[in-house]
Amino acid sequence: MNQLSIIEYIWLDGYEPSPGLRSKARILSLGDSPTVDDLPRWSFDGTLTAQADSHDHDCVLSPVRLYADPLRGQGHYLVLCEVLDAGGCTHISNKRAPFRALMDDTYNDLDPWVGFEQPYHFTRKGSTEPTPADDKSAYCSVASRSFDTCSVVEAHARACLEAGLLFYGMNSESTHNNWRFQMGPRGVAGDVCDALKTSDDLWMARFLLARLAEQAGLDVHYHFEQGYAHLHTSFSTRYTRDPRCGLNAIQAVSYLLDNSSQRQPHSYHCQPDIGWHFSAGITQRTAAVRIPPSVVQQGCGYLVDHRPCADADPYELANYLVGLMLADDLDGHLDRTA
Repeated sequence: MNQLSIIEYIWLDGYEPSPGLRSKARILSLGDSPTVDDLPRWSFDGTLTAQADSHDHDCVLSPVRLYADPLRGQGHYLVLCEVLDAGGCTHISNKRAPFRALMDDTYNDLDPWVGFEQPYHFTRKGSTEPTPADDKSAYCSVASRSFDTCSVVEAHARACLEAGLLFYGMNSESTHNNWRFQMGPRGVAGDVCDALKTSDDLWMARFLLARLAEQAGLDVHYHFEQGYAHLHTSFSTRYTRDPRCGLNAIQAVSYLLDNSSQRQPHSYHCQPDIGWHFSAGITQRTAAVRIPPSVVQQGCGYLVDHRPCADADPYELANYLVGLMLADDLDGHLDRTA
């Protein structure tokens, strides 16, 4: 039976270097189990989102991934959209489309996975209060807060799970009202862990966090003057996850990250001491690339790139990492490190 549903169309605007989230809602009559193909395209005024000039106003929203809406409840949906120009071609601001094409071409060869650790900071709505000083007692503490943020963090975790995101976990950081959540492969049967899905889910998690913070009278910030304000990005391929060649593959990926001539994403340069000087190490959280001790013990797994800014575009990061493995011949480097 058809029912009236509120569908929130969500997209990324054209601002640089880091796009912002935009959304608008419409009412549609959908069946009991709609798919993304059931949703029509919808236009918007691109002159107000840095995506059109004064002569050609309209841009088009093309639905690409559908989620249950955990805030409005059963029968309502969130839909992530790509932006097209008025002629139906991929808009220049659309970073998802080239990454989607890359994944279509490379999935069977590399099966790349990514994961993200997203740091953020709460302030009271409209407040100009500075970021509190570093306080080690706040790290993973159970109650030390300058004001209540735990309820929002808990609501965000539940909302992400109800929406079907690859939500992995969360923890408080070593500054009051700073938090971090993780998005990516969980080892749960049935999880779809490809890099495009995880990147989509990170944007949806940011959207849900913004909505929940607003309801609580809080602002969410990704820019703050702390050394851990980086979107730690874990990366693996079928080779790094293979016990037969995992550590050799991780060594090859580290070599490519250090020696590639490919242009780095802008978000790598938010903190020059990490972004410009490459280093890699086991357990070293100040290194540009860290190899977790559990990976060394198991002989396979993933590495963690610490360089991206906290507000980085996951599509740009994942596109760079996957493209790097192809452009610089990961197989050849594996042969030389074997």
